[in-house]
Amino acid sequence: MKRMILILLLCLTLVLCACGETVSVVGSHWNELGELILEMSDGTTVNAGKHEENPQGLAFHLLPDDTWSVSVGNASQLKEITVPSTYRGKPVTHVAEEGFSGAKLIAVSLPDSIKEIGALAFAGTALQEIVLPTALERIGDEAFRSCSRLTAVTLPAGLKALGEGAFTLCSRLVEIQNLSALTLQVGEGSELPVSVENLYTATEGRSRLLTLDGYVFFEGEDGYVLVSYNGTESELVLPADCNGQPYTLREGVFYDCDELLSVVVTPDVICVPATAFALCDLLQSVRLPDSVTSIAREAFTGCVALTELNIPLGVTELSNEHFRNCKKLLRLENEVFYVDKWAVDANGIQRELRSDTVGIGPYALHVWETVTELTLPETLLYMGERALGSCKNLTMIVLPASLVRVDATALEWCSALETVYYKGGADSAVLDDLILAEGAVLYYYSAEEPTAEGNFWHYDVQGEICSW
Repeated sequence: MKRMILILLLCLTLVLCACGETVSVVGSHWNELGELILEMSDGTTVNAGKHEENPQGLAFHLLPDDTWSVSVGNASQLKEITVPSTYRGKPVTHVAEEGFSGAKLIAVSLPDSIKEIGALAFAGTALQEIVLPTALERIGDEAFRSCSRLTAVTLPAGLKALGEGAFTLCSRLVEIQNLSALTLQVGEGSELPVSVENLYTATEGRSRLLTLDGYVFFEGEDGYVLVSYNGTESELVLPADCNGQPYTLREGVFYDCDELLSVVVTPDVICVPATAFALCDLLQSVRLPDSVTSIAREAFTGCVALTELNIPLGVTELSNEHFRNCKKLLRLENEVFYVDKWAVDANGIQRELRSDTVGIGPYALHVWETVTELTLPETLLYMGERALGSCKNLTMIVLPASLVRVDATALEWCSALETVYYKGGADSAVLDDLILAEGAVLYYYSAEEPTAEGNFWHYDVQGEICSW
């Protein structure tokens, strides 16, 4: 094949020279249509069309038994590849070691002539589906390593050997149908990764996957779970239900989906799991429903283009760790970094939070060392672990009655703290576990002089804080 391409390039160069031009061919590549593109010395390109015998530009390697092994060759940019059963009159029987490793393909069709898939053959690809040939006998070590979009595989009846870690790091691989005579196990140290939830045979069990408009659902013990999206849309509004039933999101559901631009999550979803949107390079906007109460720490890691994300009021914990490398998402206001209405980190020693602040993340205000008195916003609902971090000079703080969750350590390192004025009543349990500096006194609000024993406070006619 290389010889034929060289002849083609030489002929084209001679034609150009014959026309009095000095332009020459300096390189070549195949485009997504499998057409040979010639790169010219003047910066232009020439479309030489498809190669009749090998239109995709695959590479073939002659084996000792006079058959071929195949590798990606010049087809690394193709998203769908069909491997032929013969090449130059001889059968194609092997997929070469690392043959398609790192290629962009999302689907590959292998002929029944393939008997062996080499080690790391499809490692690191975006494979969403693959039909393994019926004549396949061996799958090499780590053959499908890190194929994070692969959700299901059927192992053919003739399979005699499954290499070590063949499906390692295939985080969305939830189902395997084993038609072979191999005895396989799921879990750490076993042949199949822990992600596999349904291992079944031709006679025992059934497929529990359901694909609707590109959305891949898995029927788990507690209902349907959205495992992956294998469609072509870049702006998603997730389906309201699956077969009329609510569903949850699986860990890593959109992991590394670099074509996504925006996602609107369906109502009734409660949790955004770990790595749900991690490494979605082009993702700009995510809209979460009010039903969400939990966002895992690595849910949005590496979303470098993310600029819009709402945090539902039911979310009780959020930190800067949730948004590693999400620099476009963080809004700097008064030297405090915000995600929606959550203060997640501080950049300076400002003494005032935004008036609509809903939450203060763990260690968020750790640099406010010079603050001595602080009144927190009336909208504040949540204070995370050591939220005020190293406010070592803070002597007085006023906490709003709106608080519904305060980590016990939120004020723990405020070593100079003397008084905490809480605008809620003594019947509230929100601050029951709060750790305070030795000698610090917690006061509860009472508009009228209380009859019960305890520490109470109110505002005098000048609006100053007074204890009863």
